[in-house]
Amino acid sequence: MALAYNNLDARTREEMSKELAAYAAVEDVYRSPRLNDNGKARWVALLGEAAAKHDDAWLAGQLRSESLLKKEETATRKGKTYVKSVPVTAPGTLAEGEFNRWYIRGLCVRAIAEGIKSVIVYRARGSDNPRPESEALIGAKMDPGALLEDLPKFQGKEPSLLPYVNSGLSVRLP
Repeated sequence: MALAYNNLDARTREEMSKELAAYAAVEDVYRSPRLNDNGKARWVALLGEAAAKHDDAWLAGQLRSESLLKKEETATRKGKTYVKSVPVTAPGTLAEGEFNRWYIRGLCVRAIAEGIKSVIVYRARGSDNPRPESEALIGAKMDPGALLEDLPKFQGKEPSLLPYVNSGLSVRLP
């Protein structure tokens, strides 16, 4: 199930696509280590198509239907490395987190271009057990320029200004 993106319209999609293209041109788009070789090769194109026409649920569906994730990965616990199965939720987690990141980037670029001084944090996906830290951010106003600058520093990781990207939080225009 896709996040509820309040401002996912043609204008925001255009900015998302421009941002993604700029980062792809310098090969600075996060590719999860859970992607297999075909997944790494297809990732940017699929993310671009999702930004232009679809959403994170579509992107997760493509990851599943095209078998673009590895079946197993290595992990380390208490100094011992072992092989484990990639979680069945991995396609959704990856798609949601990265689509939302590019949505936020596109929305911030749009806000700046339109002279909007802040974007507002909201819950885009319900949570049965929301973290208090993420709940505390709901309704917060964030400077779109600062948020835009923060996101690329953390490709594939949580940004500092809006952590908990996979918590179902996103931003919207006021």
